[in-house]
Amino acid sequence: MLDITGLNVAELTELKTAVASRIKRLNTAESLNLSLGFEVGDKVNFKAGKKGKLSGVITKTNALAAKVLVGKEEHRVSYTRLSK
Repeated sequence: MLDITGLNVAELTELKTAVASRIKRLNTAESLNLSLGFEVGDKVNFKAGKKGKLSGVITKTNALAAKVLVGKEEHRVSYTRLSK
C-alpha cells in the first residue's frame, strides 16, 4: 500500500489527478472491449430502473454506449448494462 502521510497538499493534488485519469482510462478501455460484442441491428436487453427489463434493437454505437430503440423510445445505454 502507498504511504501518503508524508505528502503535502500539492503532491496529494497531483496524485489525485493521476488516479482520476487512470481510472477514466481503465473505464474507457473496459467499455471499448465490451462494445466489440455489439453491432447496429443486434437485439438486446437491459434494466431500466423502475421500468424494469427492456428489450430493443441497437440503432447506433459509439465508444461508450449504444442507442437502443425500444418501441418508439430511444435509450442511451452503457455496454456494461446490455445483454443479448
